[in-house]
Formats: sequence, C-alpha cells, structure tokens
Amino acid sequence: MSTTTPTSTKWATRRPGTLASTSTACVLCAKKTAGRSSAGSEPGSEQYRGRHTHSEGALRPLAQHQTRAGAAMKQRNRQIFWRGALLALGATLVWSPPMVSQAQTSVTALSNAERQDLASVRDAASAFEAGRLAEARALAGARDDSASLIVRARFAHWSGDDAGALQMSEQAIALATGDATRADAAVAHAEMLFFTGDWDEAEALLRDTLAALPQSMRVRLALGELLWERGERDEATAILEAMAARYNDGLIDDPRELVAVGRGMQILGRMRDANRALGRAARQSPDHPDVHIAFAELMLASYNHAEAEDSLQRALEAAPQHPDAHRLMAEIEFFVSGNFAAAEDRLARADEIAPHHPGIALQRARFAMTRGEWARAADIADRVLQRSPHHGDALSLLAAVRYLGGDRLGFENASKRFIRYRTRSSKLWRVVGEAAALNNRHAEAVRFFEEALDRNPDDAGALAGLGLALTRTGDEARALGVLERAAQEDRFHVRVHNMLELYQRGLRDYLTAPASPGLRLRAHMRQHELLKAASLPLVDEAHEVFSARYDLRIEPLIVEIYPEPQTFSVRSVGVPQIDPHGICFGDTVLLRSPADADFNWEMVLWHETAHAYHLRLSEARVPRWFTEGLAEYESGERDPSYRRFHDEEIARRLQHGSLPALSELGEAFLAGRGFDVIVAYQLASLAIDYIVEIGGRDAPTRLLRGFADSPRFDQLAPALLGRSIEELDAGFEAWLKKRYAPLMAHPMIDIDRVRRMAAGEEVEHADAVEEGAYKAFVAALEGRGDQARVLIASARRRAAGADTMAQARVEAVLVHAFNALGQSDEALQAGRRALDAGLESPELRLALARAAAQREQLQEALVHAEAAASIHPQSAEAWTLLEERAAALGQDALARRARQARFELSPHDPRLAQDMVESSHGELQLRAARRWAAIETFRASAHLAVASALLELERPDEAIAAFERAALSDPQRASTIKEVAREQLTRGGWHDKARQIQ
Repeated sequence: MSTTTPTSTKWATRRPGTLASTSTACVLCAKKTAGRSSAGSEPGSEQYRGRHTHSEGALRPLAQHQTRAGAAMKQRNRQIFWRGALLALGATLVWSPPMVSQAQTSVTALSNAERQDLASVRDAASAFEAGRLAEARALAGARDDSASLIVRARFAHWSGDDAGALQMSEQAIALATGDATRADAAVAHAEMLFFTGDWDEAEALLRDTLAALPQSMRVRLALGELLWERGERDEATAILEAMAARYNDGLIDDPRELVAVGRGMQILGRMRDANRALGRAARQSPDHPDVHIAFAELMLASYNHAEAEDSLQRALEAAPQHPDAHRLMAEIEFFVSGNFAAAEDRLARADEIAPHHPGIALQRARFAMTRGEWARAADIADRVLQRSPHHGDALSLLAAVRYLGGDRLGFENASKRFIRYRTRSSKLWRVVGEAAALNNRHAEAVRFFEEALDRNPDDAGALAGLGLALTRTGDEARALGVLERAAQEDRFHVRVHNMLELYQRGLRDYLTAPASPGLRLRAHMRQHELLKAASLPLVDEAHEVFSARYDLRIEPLIVEIYPEPQTFSVRSVGVPQIDPHGICFGDTVLLRSPADADFNWEMVLWHETAHAYHLRLSEARVPRWFTEGLAEYESGERDPSYRRFHDEEIARRLQHGSLPALSELGEAFLAGRGFDVIVAYQLASLAIDYIVEIGGRDAPTRLLRGFADSPRFDQLAPALLGRSIEELDAGFEAWLKKRYAPLMAHPMIDIDRVRRMAAGEEVEHADAVEEGAYKAFVAALEGRGDQARVLIASARRRAAGADTMAQARVEAVLVHAFNALGQSDEALQAGRRALDAGLESPELRLALARAAAQREQLQEALVHAEAAASIHPQSAEAWTLLEERAAALGQDALARRARQARFELSPHDPRLAQDMVESSHGELQLRAARRWAAIETFRASAHLAVASALLELERPDEAIAAFERAALSDPQRASTIKEVAREQLTRGGWHDKARQIQ
C-alpha cells in the first residue's frame, strides 16, 4: 500500500498568543501538565505567564487597540491536551454579572462563643472573599456593620430572599463609613436593584456613587456594565475606558479592583488587556478565588477550556465551596469532557451551597436544552424570570428553547421582553444562533447571527458563530471574510484561529472540484482521484435510493474527506480533538479518509448521506436519535451486515430494567445515564423498526416531513402513528421483550450494577443471595485477590441455604470472578455446577470457553463456544471463539461456517474480508472483496480482488472500474496493474474491453 497521508498541519488547542513561535506541537503528542508549572505559580508570574498571560505592559487606549486588532495572530508554543471535544454553544450563555460571585454554605453554623471570638479578629467580607463561607456566615451574623450586611445580603439572595437582600444592602449603604465600604455597599445594592428589574434606580445610585468615588473600579465596572446592557455603548465605553488610564498610571493594586478592570476590558472586547489586569491581580493576591474565576470566564469566552479548567481548579483549591467555580467547572465537564453525570453532580454540589443562585439554575437549563429537554429548560428560565423579570441570560435561553421547540409566539414574546430594555444588545440572537447550530440548523443559525451583528457589528461571538455556520452551509468564501473579522475582535478565540489556519494554510494541498452533478468532492490532491472513483458510484446510488424515497434530490452533495484526524476535527468543530469517522452538516458531509484502513468507509458515507436527506426533508429539525436510528436502519437495508449487533447488551438492560423508553432516546444519546451511546445507536434503529412495523415503511418519511413544523417527537408521533406517547413507550418495550425473549430467558450479569459498585456507589441488590457473588466479582476485577477469595467463600455459604437455581446464579457470577483472578480451573468447576443445575446463558458459555482455552482444553472450549453461538447467533465473539477452536481441532467445515457468520457480523474487519475472498466463490466472494476494498481503499490487492470476482461473474464493465481504482491506489505499480487487467480481460474473451485499458 502506497503512502498517502500528507504532512500534518498543527492546530491550537489553547488560545494563540503573541509571544511564541507560529507553530505548535501536535496535540496527539502533547502531554497535559500537572495543572501548573510549579507549586505556587499564578497568572502573571514567570511560571504562569507562559500558559496564561502576556508580558506586563500598559493597557492601550481604545483607538490604539482598534488599530492593532487586525494584526496577524501567532500561536503559543506550549500546549495542553484537550480533555474532550468542544460543542457549538458558546460560554457566554449563562454568564452572570459579578453581583453573584460567592456562595451560601451548608456547613454547620459555629457556636456563639466561636462567633464572638472570630468577630474580634476577622471581618465577614474578608472571609467571604476568600471563600471561607461558614466563617463568613458566622461573622456576618455577629455584627451589624456595613460589610456584614453586604455578606448577609449575598446569602439571602442565594436563598431566594431577594427582598431581604435588597433591604440589607440598602441598610449597608446607610452604615458605610470608608470609601471602599461605600463602594461595596452601593455596588451590592445596585446589583440587587438591577436583578429585580429596577434599572433606573440602580443607574441613578451608581452614577451618584461614581461621582463621589471616581477612583472605584468596581463602581465604574457596575455602571459601565449596566449602560452597556441598556445599549448606551458610547457612554459605557467612556466609563470603562477610563479604567485603562488609572491602571497604566500604576494606581491600582487592590486585587478586587484589578479584577474589575479585567472584566471591564473584556466587555470592551480587549482580551489582551483583560489578561494583563488579571495577571497583575494574581500577583497581588495569588490565592484569591475571584481572580482565577475571572480568568476562567475570560478563557471560556474564547473556547480555551484547558486553561479555564486549570484556573477553576486553582479557585476550588482556594475556595472549595465557591458556587461559581463549581458552575463553570460543570460547564467544562458537560460540554468538553462529555461527563454529563459529573456535571450534574457538580451542579448538585453547588445547589447545596447556593440553592437559588440564578447562574447555577441557568446552567442547569442550558444542560436541559442541550439534551432536548426543552420544557424543563423553559421552566427553569421562567423561574429565574419570576425573580428577575429582565434577566438577559434567562430571556435569551428562553427564546432559544422556544425557537427549538417550534413555539414561534413564545420566541417572539421572549425577544420583545429582551429588546424592551436592550435596544442594541445582540446577546439573544447570538445565543439562539448557537442553539440552532448545535441542533444542525446551520442555515437558520446564519440568519440569527446576522441579526445579532445588525444590532452589534462588533459582537465577537456572533462573528465567530457566523463564520463557523457559513463553513457548514458551503459558503466558504464569505466564511473566510467573517472569520477574519472575528479574529480582529477576539484574537485569542481558539476556534476562530484554527478555522483561519485551516482555510489560509491547511487546505493548500487539497482539491475541491465537481465530480458529477450530484457530487462536489474535496480531498487531498494525492488522494483525490482515487476517492472520486471510489465515492462517485456510491453517492450516485444513494441519490437514486433517497431521492425516490423522499421525493427530493440534493445536488450537489458536498463531500469533504480528510486524511488527518486533527484536520477533520478542526473542519468539523474548530478544535483538533474529536474522532468520529463522519459528520453531516446538511448538504455537506465530512469524512475521515480510508487511508488508515480501520473502518468501513462506504458504510460511513452511506450513513452520512442518509443524514443529509433527513436534514433536508425535515428542515434540519429531526431529533438526533431519530436521524441516527433511521440512518442505521437504512444502512442495514442496503447491507444487513451494516447493522449493529449489541443485542445481548440490549437484552441485558431489558432484563435488569435499565433501558431508556422510546420517548427517552434523545436523552440517552446526549446524557448517557450510564447507557453506552454506541448501543443507543442500535436501540434507535430498533425504534425505527418498531415504527415501520406499526406505521408502515413510509412512517419515518411522514415523521421527517412533520418534524419541519413540529420538531418534538412526543407531540408529532401520536398524530401520525395513532398512539399516545405512553402507548408508544409501552408498545416499544413489549416489542423489544418479544424480540429478545430468547436471550432474556437466560440470566445475565447486571453490568451497570458492577460499574456502580466499582465506583463505590451504594447499590440496592434485588437478590440478597447474589449480592456476595457480585462483591466478589468486583473485588476480583479490581485486583483485590485475597479479599475476592474471602468474598467467594462467603457468597457460597450464603447461597447454601437457597434453592438450586439461586445457587446456580451465584456460581455463574463466580465464573467471571475466577476468570478475573486467572483461576481457570476454578472457573470451569463453578460453571459446570451452574450448568448441572440447569442454568444456561451465552455469557456463561463464553466465559467457560475462555477458561477452557486458557487450560488448553480445546474440545471443551469448542463445545462451550458452539453452545454460545447457538443461543446467541448474533454474537461475533462466540463465532470467533468457535472458529479458532474448530480450526485448531481440524474441523474445517465448522471453522468455515463460523467464519462466514463472523463476516455477516463484522463490517469493519479487513483481514476477515480478505480471508472470505480467499475461501469463497461467486456473489459471496464479490461481497467479501467489496467489503475489503471499502475498508482498505488504498490497497491495490483489494480492488484487484473485486475485479477478479466480477470477471468470474462475467461483469467486465464493473471489473474495468475496479482495475482503474487499483491503479489509482498504487501509482508506482499502475502500468503493471493495467497490464494484468488487459491480460485477464483478454483471457475471458473480452478483447474489446481489454483495449479500453489505457
């Protein structure tokens, strides 16, 4: 196989900087540091600056900033390995004003004596700022001074007592003595006024306070932010710009004031200056949690999640109870790491600290919206709006949810409420655009981003979103110009930087050209001709099938094929760390090149092309689970071996009651809930099977058309299928149980229970007799051998008094425990006891086959493997073990039967396909050869096998095309391959066809 992979382009996983070289280390080779350069380093220090901040310098006047904003960006030379893929929603959706920046605590209150002692040496404000919340609560309760009232107001706000918070913050103003305390009290009260909707009074208070205290950066930030929100941008800019002069004169050394400067510069879009101010704040107070949280928010705004996470870890080290640190960390866990359970746990922990924190509530609403739980997200946003009727983030999220759910009136009402007080704000339309993009509605996302930019041409987030959306709708020429503007507004935006790198340099060696009226192909120039020859017949076939089914035709379908995982990932989402084989953006399909020969490329292309038609017909409103299930179903229609075969896992979950309902499949795809998303693909495909059975083959087509008007399955399906959603759930479950009855007749290990026990969770065992066996199994899996053996003995003693079948179930579990301990003899003995008692199951037989093979008892291994395959014919593992054992024992006919069964279950195995070519004839040989060529597309011998099989079937025209693909796959041997083609065609009597080979 010739070398076809081009030179790797290097992509940024952190924000590009201005001090480093223009290239970065390959992300797959980079190592994540331990979270910091050295102990005690902080933003702005020499150790930290290489990762977080720029060199110390003055903040530039606004005009100078704008002049330099278009300078070429440079990448950093230090990288951190990304922990997961970034999704399309930006980090600004639930950004809260600094009015809620600390947390209530659930820690037990201190005694009266302790309160009095603390009050004599410390103050509540200092404890609160440092994140010592139990101490802050106690100190605040022991005094009635201004600082203590401000802290009590914060706690009241987090408890949902906004009226009490307003009253206490107003009292704090009356009791304030020094300038700093007066500023704190005025800001606290103004923020509560702003939150509860009295914007005019908040503005008047801040204007009066700033006139009296013009040097207060916190007051200046609060007023500038309020005016910016109201659309009075010129005055807001002047107020915030004045911060730079005071900073440049070296007159600010209070970390809280420096954080205010940083936030002010961020509002103005001056990210570099924000970075500098926060760096100085960190040097002044390296353990101040608000410094690290402000920096994390700065990084999140530019999709630099790695550095944001590092800053949040520092904040939590200093203040483990800080609710905003937990809120933002939950965002990273959900959208970056994909650890949905951890994200929810993080928010639950934050709830214990601040149960009515609006930012935490909106983060939870954002998660719900992403999972498709639109009603729940809207309910949360409405509850926030009951407290804060003009809350911009809540109104933006509510508008997004109403739009996604097809509630046009609800969207219009939310947007009208938003613009009533914000004449120039673009936030709502940017947020809705991000939600549209996340839900594959890229053409509509373009329109929302454009409206956002009509309101605020300098909205960096909207520019970035528009540029990315345009790349997904095929308008790349316009996208490049928009991305360049986005880079001018935010030079550190990771996704923008990477997309510009891709279009300006990364695609230089790619060719984009029409291959036919139905296909426009982009591929690396060294791969383009072969990939055109390989993809064109399949795309033409797909057009014929899907256009007939859906009464529409996509011309051209844009197919882009990338040989490098990082390039594919950047083109997909703007960062180099996702690894699917294909992604569909509507009429544009992105694929990994088959050069790596590790997946069935034709199967993926068919699947993604099906998505393109689903999205077009439904106007991109089809739920993800439905289009994934239908694409799986339609792939299986083309070739039954393309279906997934996780039947045992589905039956296992049915048996143990942990399978999502039909109406819960959307959440199963996005939230997991311990459910393997790969298995969810098959379950979604089975749901389509069920829908077809009850509604006819055209039922999915009718639903796709219906989604264009009503994107919610639970609202649309009852009308089109004639059953309520409860009836559909119950019917699907009954249908699955009937389908999997043969497998469910046999007891299976509850894998979810094992995982939860291994994670240390409290697990309620339905069967007390089996509990000890499960504990022994977990101990064995974790390598606690001595403890496992004790638990095994205990489990057997407990089972001794139970009935025969209960004892057999215990022995069946212990087989797996013994295998994990490497005790094959004991595993075989336990398994024989279970079988003798009448227990039978494919997983028991497979465990015994492995144990017997380990003891080189080949005949017994064969017996168990054959039994497993008989009970569960869709088990590729059973057929693999059977083939190995049969071949070792010289039972060639049985080995061939097992190999063919494996072939029907293993669409991604090139060696198996090659073996089938060599051991079969006729149509089966042709199928095997085509399977081989679909996986190892750059191997000439695979295409030659296709050609030979076609000639055997007297199909010379198709054989000629296969010979041409063979020549393209190995240019150095092309002339030899063509000579072979001419010889074989001549030998077959096709002399005229042979002369066509040039």
